[in-house]
Amino acid sequence: MLHRYRSNCHLRLGSHALALSDARHAVALNPKGSSNLFVAARALQHSAAMATDTLDKRQRHSEAVAAAPTSHPHRLPLTLTLPT
Repeated sequence: MLHRYRSNCHLRLGSHALALSDARHAVALNPKGSSNLFVAARALQHSAAMATDTLDKRQRHSEAVAAAPTSHPHRLPLTLTLPT
């Protein structure tokens, strides 16, 4: 029971890895408990969502880097003309 409640707390705080760990402990202690299975499913769902979100962010970042100009607009070539 402790692991199930701790898993819920970790989910609400955003610690998905800890929530999944506690949910797995809860299921290991009582594999037929429907509440334990429900918490484990929620933890897996949140972990998968976070993994997908991370992959989306990486893909958007790589697309932005690929679309960015090769030279920085503030670093234009500087030509000086000296007075003669």
